[in-house]
Amino acid sequence: VTRAAELSGVRRHALDAAEQAVLVSIHGNQLEFRHPLVRSAVYEAATSRERRAAHRALAEALAEDDEHADRRAWHLAAATLEPDEATVQALEEAAERAAGRGGQMAAAKALSRAAELSVDSEARGRRLAYAARAARIAAADEYARTLANQADALVDDPLLRAEIACAIGAAEVRRGRPLEGFPRLIQAAREVASLDLQKAVEALVWANAAAFTVGNVEALAEVSKAADEIVFLGGEDELMHVVRALGAFARTLEGRMPGADEREESFVWASSSDDPELVYLVSAALGLMGDDQRFGPLLDRAVSLARARGELGTLVQGLTARALRHAFLQHRFDAAARAGEESLRFARELGAVNIATISLCVLGYVAAIRGNDEEARRHAGEALEVAEANGIGPRVVFALYALGMLDLGRGQWAESIERLQDVVNSREGHTLIEKWALPDLVEAAVRAGQLGEAHEALSSFEEWAAASGPPWAQARLACCRALLADDGELSTAHFEEALQIGVDERPFDLGRIQLLYGEHLRRKRRRKDARVQLRAALEGFERIKAEP
Repeated sequence: VTRAAELSGVRRHALDAAEQAVLVSIHGNQLEFRHPLVRSAVYEAATSRERRAAHRALAEALAEDDEHADRRAWHLAAATLEPDEATVQALEEAAERAAGRGGQMAAAKALSRAAELSVDSEARGRRLAYAARAARIAAADEYARTLANQADALVDDPLLRAEIACAIGAAEVRRGRPLEGFPRLIQAAREVASLDLQKAVEALVWANAAAFTVGNVEALAEVSKAADEIVFLGGEDELMHVVRALGAFARTLEGRMPGADEREESFVWASSSDDPELVYLVSAALGLMGDDQRFGPLLDRAVSLARARGELGTLVQGLTARALRHAFLQHRFDAAARAGEESLRFARELGAVNIATISLCVLGYVAAIRGNDEEARRHAGEALEVAEANGIGPRVVFALYALGMLDLGRGQWAESIERLQDVVNSREGHTLIEKWALPDLVEAAVRAGQLGEAHEALSSFEEWAAASGPPWAQARLACCRALLADDGELSTAHFEEALQIGVDERPFDLGRIQLLYGEHLRRKRRRKDARVQLRAALEGFERIKAEP
């Protein structure tokens, strides 16, 4: 600071006067203000010319100081009014360093300022497009959208237009109406396929996110088709795994499960990839297939990579997926509640309201199972409001499912049947929740004496479980068959089959099977055997706090 003062011509008696007034103190070559407000007051009282002169002096004082190159770049930027390539170069270098250490927002701001100081419109557009990319990676979506819109009128390069499409598409996925960015993403992918396959795949990843968020199977199929076309152009081997993951979303929702060999190959590749976005994509595809053995480790890897690299968009998606995993695949409801609260806070901080709806649904579902009625309705209601406003059908279905489980736990059979029918017959968007809710509907309908409804739900569940249902679905299927068996001995056999298949990793399912089996045994007057099942069910429910 004192070196800068010398360079700017600040007279010694001026510093003496400031020291005597106890506004500043000087220690060696460091100047320290008495209070941050004093520093602000001095800065604000200066004229713009004086401020620029001070910034210029500080930049010159740091000219030989590589350790503070970023500070020098920003002082240069603050001292400059007209286009200046030397300042622009310093800002671009600062942006590169910031991105390298995970500071994507700092990179976006540096590139944005570099764009303002660019000599021509083409260079300005290029820097704005890259600034939008950095902001998108940081999940600063409104800022990214603003930068992308500014760049849009300035660039013709297909690669830069793909960056703009990704920035706008990501903003729609996380906080807007997801499908509005879909056509542009597909177009961008096809336009750049012959120039940069990696960029084309990146655009398809966001197109896939848009289609999956709203549950549009036709759009997912279009993504899968475009990905296949792109790879035929000569993609690297690693892109094949990304293409498989993109295709898995469409095939799984259509009931066509990818083979185990394909899943293993993609898992091995993603386990060594350092791209958090692509690792998350493969993990999400495996999670959709119910392959928790592979889904969990990859999800954790994606979260770790995203956190280390400052890729906050992928990080918030990963944290939200972790909450889903704890709640639905593992029935670890304490962990699900903690992860749900964390991901909800994070999503709200980023303004990612669409992602926040998943956390709200998880929290609503857990609250419903635990009998926290007001909390369940509040979370599900908030999720419904956002999902309906932004056209996100799957989240509408998810919220309705949480409310249906609340009714089921309270023994409100008619209300539960109505909710669950809305879930399984929903046209709001294709989701696995529609399949997961089928055995719940069977149970509610049997308890209400609506056997026709129960048989219809069982038939749908049998079809899905046989085609692509995960292992736990076989135990639930056997339990449903037990509830609807005409013969008591056959019913007992089905219950025994359900317990032998085992759902130990899903304790809520296990407890419900034991409860229903115990009730069946009591009706058969096998009270001693019934007590074994009912006691086990009670202990299991108490462990996971499933009070109702």
